[in-house]
Amino acid sequence: MTRCCGRRRRPSSFSLRRRAASLWRYGIFVRSDCWRDRALVAHELAHTAQYERLGGIAPFLKQYLFECLTIGYPAAPMEQEAIAEARRLEAGRLA
Repeated sequence: MTRCCGRRRRPSSFSLRRRAASLWRYGIFVRSDCWRDRALVAHELAHTAQYERLGGIAPFLKQYLFECLTIGYPAAPMEQEAIAEARRLEAGRLA
């Protein structure tokens, strides 16, 4: 279980309707009830960094979806990287 907008949710709940935020190129769309959640924004910014590092939306989606479908969403390395960045922020260690 993870926290999102003051509620606990299962990490595998990937429904777009339930998502608190999503990434599209340089836009991060955050639900109005979650906009103050700094860890959530840090998580989505980590995905933005991955997008840049991989060279665009096509390589990002290819890698991200491959990991989610073969390893599983909660254990996918790119998702784990984003989770780690959010935790670093929460711990006050984000540079």
